[in-house]
Amino acid sequence: MNENYYVYVYIDPRNFEEFYYGKGKGDRKKAHLTEVSDSEKTKRIIAIRKEGLELIVKVIAKGLTEREAFLIEKAKRVLDFKYEGKNLKSQNLVSHDLFKNSDNENSEFLVKIKWIKSFPATGGKWKSRAGLYTTPLIKASLERQIETIKFLEKEFEVSFLELMNE
Repeated sequence: MNENYYVYVYIDPRNFEEFYYGKGKGDRKKAHLTEVSDSEKTKRIIAIRKEGLELIVKVIAKGLTEREAFLIEKAKRVLDFKYEGKNLKSQNLVSHDLFKNSDNENSEFLVKIKWIKSFPATGGKWKSRAGLYTTPLIKASLERQIETIKFLEKEFEVSFLELMNE
């Protein structure tokens, strides 16, 4: 298994805000530093350099498979996660326990979900005695849930592999 991937973060030295997470191997972490584009990331790098400063590039995880790196790249600590441009702490959330360990190694990590299809609860999908699994908890995992993945892909006409590579 190829375990030479890493995850890196770009940090703005003006306010120490982490503004871009990426994954790669070799010199990938430097690839965006010479990029010419209209992206917010590139505009910010240029603005930092115009002030005579250098971007902070930090490797936050290494020795990973590509899949592990992809998942880490997408996950954000609960304190760093933003919804509509605002930190979650400033949102009116029902569960305030989410922040209980947010400033230590036990922090929750969140991944932003792009809803591509939704159904009313009355239109829920289920197939009894099919080896499917779900949990009533908010946290759920599809790890080792091959039949559940096949069922979801068929019922919702999606491909998890295609979605993961977007």
